[in-house]
Amino acid sequence: MSWQEASAVSSLSQSASLQETLTRLQKVKVQLAQQRNLLSDSAPQIISLKEEQADLDALLRQEIAGTLGPQHSNLAGQINILRLGKLEQGQLNEFADLGLQKEGLEQRLASLKNSYSQYQKRSNLSPQLQEQQRQLERKLKSVTENYETLLSKANEIGIRQDYKVDKVRVISAAALAEDPVNTDGKVIVATGALMGLLFGTALAFLLDLKDNTIKNTQEVESMFAYPLHGVVPDLSLGGNNQQLQLPGSERTNMPEQVASEVSMMPLKEAYQNIQVNLNLLDADAKKKVIAITSSVPQEGKSSVSANLAVARSQCGQRILLIDADMRRPTQHHIWEISNQIGLSEVLQAKSPWSETVQNVMPNLDVLTAGTIPPNPIALLDSPVFLNFIAEVDQVYDHIIFDTPPIIGIADTKIIGKAVDGFLFCRSSRGC
Repeated sequence: MSWQEASAVSSLSQSASLQETLTRLQKVKVQLAQQRNLLSDSAPQIISLKEEQADLDALLRQEIAGTLGPQHSNLAGQINILRLGKLEQGQLNEFADLGLQKEGLEQRLASLKNSYSQYQKRSNLSPQLQEQQRQLERKLKSVTENYETLLSKANEIGIRQDYKVDKVRVISAAALAEDPVNTDGKVIVATGALMGLLFGTALAFLLDLKDNTIKNTQEVESMFAYPLHGVVPDLSLGGNNQQLQLPGSERTNMPEQVASEVSMMPLKEAYQNIQVNLNLLDADAKKKVIAITSSVPQEGKSSVSANLAVARSQCGQRILLIDADMRRPTQHHIWEISNQIGLSEVLQAKSPWSETVQNVMPNLDVLTAGTIPPNPIALLDSPVFLNFIAEVDQVYDHIIFDTPPIIGIADTKIIGKAVDGFLFCRSSRGC
């Protein structure tokens, strides 16, 4: 028996009407047992007692359902349980009370476990909440201090406005002239012309001071302690931007940087003049390996290298143009050729130079920079580079290096150990 049933039986045992019904039912059962020993089941007395027993059973179930509910109506068949003595009744009541206490304690335990879980979650969030509180307190303190400072300044400004006194007062109205004022137009015109002349002169003087471009060859020779070998005109100022084609070349879209024989004759003559000056510089021991460089980028050294190589190749000499600027290579753009392999692969022994050079026109081969290496200085400052120069020197009449700018980069200084001389380029657009 569960404690719920025990509690129900305890409640039923305290009902007087239920106990009376139980007593009557017990008596009928006793009489029925006695009569069955004397009579058959079909006897009228037996049938009457059975009907009375059935009526009492129904009445008992009805009273139990009315007291405890229909779910406990099965207790009507347990007569021995319902008819308890005082001792059994006390034990049953104690058992029911203990069951109720157990259920209450279980509910209390579940509630405490739920509360413990919630407090555990709060304790995990406590450090974060404390940090947020400290940050908010610091922000509140900062905002409060700023507010108090602004409020103090606003009060000071308000006080100053209250005590502000006008410094200007009108003493009397201005007097009107009775006759118009006579103006001399000639004086005004002469003054304006003089002022304009002075202003124009000053402006021209300032512009001349600000202008840092090179005007003529004398300025170049005065700036540098080296001989001037030639001047290349800037034909882009004349609007001549047509695509060029070199004679004897199968290319139909030669880059603009390389001078053609017909359409850019002044440019071609300028590079031929540079070539002649270089040959006359040392007629007995001609400089065979030269490097072309500049102080900073965008000075035109790559264009000069390409055009000087063209000018020398057109004189029947075998020329090798090497793009030694392995940081910002340019020659493969000028000639529109591949740069997958080049000088860097040759110096790393990944490709022989004889199979790496590319012929771009008669008597002119170009060795591009190739893949940009992580450390160009290590490749240039190696015996492999000197051996490479010695080998190509036996094949070509002249070797021209297109090198990086000399300011901030040590590559050109290292290349200088293997060349016969340098050709320095300087743009006239600015110093």
